[in-house]
Amino acid sequence: MLSLLVLFTVHGAIATTEEGACESRRQSLQPLFETHYRTYNQEHYMSLWCVRNSENLYRALRRDGLAEPSSSFAVYMIHSDADSSLFPRTARYQTRRWSNHAFLVIDGFVLDQDFESAPRIVSLDSYLSSMWQGQTQQAIFQIRPADKIAGYTNYEVRESIRRGEYLVTDLTGLVLFFEPMSCSHAHRSGENAEP
Repeated sequence: MLSLLVLFTVHGAIATTEEGACESRRQSLQPLFETHYRTYNQEHYMSLWCVRNSENLYRALRRDGLAEPSSSFAVYMIHSDADSSLFPRTARYQTRRWSNHAFLVIDGFVLDQDFESAPRIVSLDSYLSSMWQGQTQQAIFQIRPADKIAGYTNYEVRESIRRGEYLVTDLTGLVLFFEPMSCSHAHRSGENAEP
């Protein structure tokens, strides 16, 4: 009985430590993200410039030592039907439709300056369910290293995806790619760890 109590106590401490590390990482990104979110100019944020906004934010994160290339990605998103558009549900500025969208994923956290009316860094699952509410099944995603952000027009993004550059996938592939980086994965891994 005592060994079970010790096991649960150790497991609880590990889970608490992992959750604390995740929250600490999110908080380390927040100040610079807020600066970019709240500053409207070409070097920080401009509406309808999602690729450039992501590029500018990534460069600032790298400059300040807050992002490593091995865990920093740009995700490009388009509708699988070339004649259809994406309809963001919780966008900062409500627009009717977007031809494509790009956002950053750093250490499993989504940093999208077009998401919501206040700067929030969230998990990929939270982001997709809130921002895209049911549209992700019809989307194609391209995952690139964040230092390979390029292609500012809808045509350039679609052509890059058509050529199969970088990793092109559906929703399942997107989630599986980022699963090992997510804080929820780290927490679940701790749950299954042997004592």
